[in-house]
Amino acid sequence: MNKFAVVIQLFILVLLLGCGVPTSDVNRDDPGYTVSFNDTGNKVFIIKRDIFYFSFECLPSYELVILRLEQPQNWPAILIVDLIEKATEDKEYSTFISIYVDDSGGVPMAETIAADSLNDARNRPEFHLLDESTLTVDGAMAFQYSYYYEYRRFKPHPPGSVPAEEEVFTPGINREVYFDNSGFLWNLHLGTHPSQAEQDNAAFDKVLESFKVLD
Repeated sequence: MNKFAVVIQLFILVLLLGCGVPTSDVNRDDPGYTVSFNDTGNKVFIIKRDIFYFSFECLPSYELVILRLEQPQNWPAILIVDLIEKATEDKEYSTFISIYVDDSGGVPMAETIAADSLNDARNRPEFHLLDESTLTVDGAMAFQYSYYYEYRRFKPHPPGSVPAEEEVFTPGINREVYFDNSGFLWNLHLGTHPSQAEQDNAAFDKVLESFKVLD
């Protein structure tokens, strides 16, 4: 399993309502980003952390909850950015948009990593491929796929009840986009529930259309 697949799976575990929402993991003394609002009312994030510098636009309902630089053993640095649109009375499930960027040393890797990650995804319960295609992100060819799966988790019961917990399955849709740009490997990821996939995909498209790698 490749590095991107490992990192992605760690964060997908908090995808759906009932699986928890990540607490903020941003350094308040040095957040590494700025946020403003454009004329349409959308948020514009500018991320600048270490060697990673980029911007994107998203709906104002999304909050940045994780911005972390990691250095896995025997791998170059990787930057992790997670945004969430929390569940509300009008929206039953939380939605996650994540960005992972890896210093690839200029070696094109997107097509290979996308194929490897898709193969890993096929092992998920009830996997069903919805799309596999290409698109352009910030002038670069990107490789994308989306799939339906069911997230296996354990639902706790009240203390003293039998059984103490039961295995339950929650449906989800993951959409992955990979591309090479400016010597880095980029992965943009959407995690959503099937019941709201149409609106969440539209929000994710806004991120992709506005995404810019900065000098």
